[in-house]
Amino acid sequence: MAGNKTLSGAQVLAAEKGMGVDRGNGASAYPMANRACGANTMMNGFTEVPAGKSVAAHYHNCEESILVVKGNAIAEIDGKEQQLKVGEVLFIPPNVPHRIRNAAKKGNLRLFWTYASGFATRTVVETGRTQTIFDEQRAGVSEHEEPPKTTKPAIEEPIAEETAKANEDALSAMEEELAAAISVQVDEISAYETANQPDAEQALADEEPETPSEASDETEAPDGVSDEAPDASEDAKPES
Repeated sequence: MAGNKTLSGAQVLAAEKGMGVDRGNGASAYPMANRACGANTMMNGFTEVPAGKSVAAHYHNCEESILVVKGNAIAEIDGKEQQLKVGEVLFIPPNVPHRIRNAAKKGNLRLFWTYASGFATRTVVETGRTQTIFDEQRAGVSEHEEPPKTTKPAIEEPIAEETAKANEDALSAMEEELAAAISVQVDEISAYETANQPDAEQALADEEPETPSEASDETEAPDGVSDEAPDASEDAKPES
């Protein structure tokens, strides 16, 4: 299965003759990426199902996706049948019983499956038997083995620091541009107010109302009426 492995651990995997795992009813599974090649957080492979046959109903402890590569499949889930064509993908949540059947009268059904765990298990509904798929594939690793602890690649920390520094510099530049823009606006407003202040003061003076004293001083007496007070001595003379 393994081949062309690089120094970083990447490699090309291919199914080999005789490596199929019996799934019952003539179906065979061909494991690809798993713990044997260093894949600790996922697993994938192919399964071929003969015409008119199906695998036993089962469920897993993790998410699974199934891609139809060849043929037409019928998936039995939640008491209903779902038809799947080539190129379609079936997503199955954890602990959901399912069974895949080859609906064709001739020709194998070919499926490509992926588990979201390197320690995926399969529980057969009829018997209740649970086994790790890695053990089922005869890789020789105990189902009780603890998943290895993963560490972040050393390259991630410098990248994270560099990204944080770039973000900080960009934020500082934005703050400086904003402060400069505000300063320009303040200067423009001050200049405008200074230039227009005399006109504003004159307009305000023109609009000021007259005081009552000024209004009474400027009031003219009616025609024929003297604005002088009458002589009190003339009014006081007795009649003869």
